[in-house]
Amino acid sequence: MAKGLPILAFLFAIPLVTEAAWRPDAKLLDAVCQIESSGGLSVYGDKGRSLGHFQFQKAAWSDVSEWRKKRNQPTYDYRQNVFKHRISRLYAADYLTILHDRLKQQYKREPTSAELYAAYNMGMNSFRKCNYNLAMVNKTTEARCKLLVALIN
Repeated sequence: MAKGLPILAFLFAIPLVTEAAWRPDAKLLDAVCQIESSGGLSVYGDKGRSLGHFQFQKAAWSDVSEWRKKRNQPTYDYRQNVFKHRISRLYAADYLTILHDRLKQQYKREPTSAELYAAYNMGMNSFRKCNYNLAMVNKTTEARCKLLVALIN
């Protein structure tokens, strides 16, 4: 028997535990789309600064593109693709994943769907100014967070 074989056998016997990356489910994505654009009926928001079914601003789209590049995933041009439902839904799922990971680090627990939506709706910087506290968000975001919870439950 080769000298290195028992060590290799030991190494391969250790189960590899990897935590699967969190991804939003279809219900959450459908609810965000409904709240943000009435399911695609109103694809222009914030005086033209937020576009598409998921009301993306260019900065958030760029953040997702950078995140996708680091993972060797295809990226899509904002202006050419923000109105394409399939691509904007993919970007919304990625953006929610990014926000989930950041909020999980902040809270040291899983964020609630309402907390996740508040960060999506306001952006992380604005939500941070509220100390990541739903009781401190503006009334519009507060109402939308409640609607989101009602839609996914």
